[in-house]
Amino acid sequence: MTDLLDFASEFRFRLYPEGHEFWDIADMAVTVAWRGGDRWAVCERGFCWDATGYSEYESIPSDREDEFKARYRFDRDEAVRIAREVVVPRLRAVWDERLTRKAAARPVSGLSEEGNPT
Repeated sequence: MTDLLDFASEFRFRLYPEGHEFWDIADMAVTVAWRGGDRWAVCERGFCWDATGYSEYESIPSDREDEFKARYRFDRDEAVRIAREVVVPRLRAVWDERLTRKAAARPVSGLSEEGNPT
């Protein structure tokens, strides 16, 4: 049987595991996308990520310079490693902070913002 990975053109890594209340939100995923030849990009909402965890907006193909491609293109295995070990943990931390802050700002049901019964 031929290795199915050789036929893949994209991998999605969710920020949260299945069962988590936010696991299926589309914005909460990192994509490793094939960009031609043996080059792959680690992408998230229009940005590409490098091996250090720095991101930059990915312009249209005709505007991408060689320097951009050198920094943000990897072989498949390296792109998958960067997505799983660098980008997903970093974005999960950002989302955790945002969601925690948002939950803390919500008033508790039955209480006013000052904490008095309503």
